[in-house]
Amino acid sequence: MENSKVIKPRFIAPAALLTNPEGKIFLVGKKGKLTIPTGKMETGDKNPSEALKRELSEEIKYKKTGAGIEVTIMGSLGNIIYDKESPEAAVFEIIRCTVDESDLAFSEGGETFSIWVDLDVVPRLEKSDRLAKDAVSLYLDYLNKHLISAVRKNGGENEE
Repeated sequence: MENSKVIKPRFIAPAALLTNPEGKIFLVGKKGKLTIPTGKMETGDKNPSEALKRELSEEIKYKKTGAGIEVTIMGSLGNIIYDKESPEAAVFEIIRCTVDESDLAFSEGGETFSIWVDLDVVPRLEKSDRLAKDAVSLYLDYLNKHLISAVRKNGGENEE
């Protein structure tokens, strides 16, 4: 019988792959790196998506009104697990979400930098952290699968 190790993460954190109408990704500055916004589950949160909506509304505001942003949750892209062999494993659930406006301000624990970037730029940015790069990779996998599925559904490639 195979001995399988159970991962007991120190936390499971929702993380936002937040896009705007132009398809750009929202990154925030934390500890000198660019990353995707993350949150923490709190008492009363029913699920990671609900926790993420709450966290994003607290930390990201519309510049024009100062009100917390309202995001549309599009679904989970999957989990990213770091330090799998460690009893201190970290698990991030990457949640795809959109916002209808791009003029946003980020503020968390004294950090205030944020930027919208093209999807293909994230992996090449020197300051992008591992979470941002891995989340974009999951998103690209998702887009490729759905594009292939759409092409198959429509009978293959268009012929000229």
